[in-house]
Amino acid sequence: MSAPSAPSSPSLQDRLYAEKDAYYNAIDADYKRQDDEEDYDEQMRLHADEWDDYKAEQDQIEFDRKVQLYGNEVYRNPLHDAIDDEDFDRVESAITRRFDITFTNGGRSALTAAAESGSLGSLEAIRSQITLLNINSTDDYDQTALMVAAKKGHLAMVRALLDIGADAAFTNGDGETALYYAAKKGHDDVVAALLEISEVDINAQTRWDKTPFIAAAEGAHLAVIRTLVAKKANVTIVDENKDTALHVFLRGRELIDDSIEILNMLLAAKVAVNAKNRAGETALMLAEDDTTATTLMASKADPFVKDTTGSTAKERRIKELKRVRESAQRVIMIGGAAEAFRLRSLIDTLHTGETWFGRRRRLAVLLRIPVQKEVRAKVAAAHASKRQRTAE
Repeated sequence: MSAPSAPSSPSLQDRLYAEKDAYYNAIDADYKRQDDEEDYDEQMRLHADEWDDYKAEQDQIEFDRKVQLYGNEVYRNPLHDAIDDEDFDRVESAITRRFDITFTNGGRSALTAAAESGSLGSLEAIRSQITLLNINSTDDYDQTALMVAAKKGHLAMVRALLDIGADAAFTNGDGETALYYAAKKGHDDVVAALLEISEVDINAQTRWDKTPFIAAAEGAHLAVIRTLVAKKANVTIVDENKDTALHVFLRGRELIDDSIEILNMLLAAKVAVNAKNRAGETALMLAEDDTTATTLMASKADPFVKDTTGSTAKERRIKELKRVRESAQRVIMIGGAAEAFRLRSLIDTLHTGETWFGRRRRLAVLLRIPVQKEVRAKVAAAHASKRQRTAE
């Protein structure tokens, strides 16, 4: 039997045909790959909206689950973080994913968070989601975005919110308005801007019957008081305790710097100088220093008016000084010689009535020093006794 013949090698022509086929096959594969990519891109474009809707739905489900588990104080909305960081790309991304701008997180909604930051960029980024229905929505603190911006003194933000429909006359559950917050915090430029709007009530009262004028007086905001007086604010209104602007201004305050000018402004505005509050107190009874008392009496303050206990301003002060004198006797025994001398001198001056208005704070400082020494001594003795018992 003859041996099998070796296979013949392909001819040159066969090799050329094979290389040609491979070349065209590679071209076909490349075209097919390009067609597949174009088709995929087209499919992605066609289904982009559906995909975004699905992704937003899944994100919201996960977000709601975490809120339910951890509460708003723990889990932060990504939109809030983006606003805090003033990362406007992330803000727009969160808006695209349909995070609710009225959802409260840590008390604030995204809308009020933008107002609090004063960032016009953040406001612009979420503007597409702002409607007349939610521009006046309140957060967990019962404040609208306009109230928050007014409270923080962001004039540009206040104007921007007004331009897109914020209600300047809106009142919350406590009767507070944006004007009230601006006056309370002393933002005169914001107060002036809000008063340009005819719907704003300059005398609107809160549930505690406080007006913007009373709030400004309580905070001793000179520029705001001047603006409100110029705009004809009603200075005769009293709050729920029957306190006038003079009462709330003088309570616990010694007159320094602008305070004297504020007192004169309130008196010039015809705030009733002898009006009584529920406790029967007049402004003179609340005077903390001689300058205040002298100024009030020059404006016809009556020193003989009596409170609900039947005491005049001077009698109230003498009673208080007697109580101070009695408690001071013990302090004199505890304190050093120099402190005792200063304290006795001060008490004697007060007791004789030479200056019966206003040394309580200086007296309190003198009283506090030796009392602190006594307390420290007692604490040290207690620790020493405890160490001795432990050692035994």
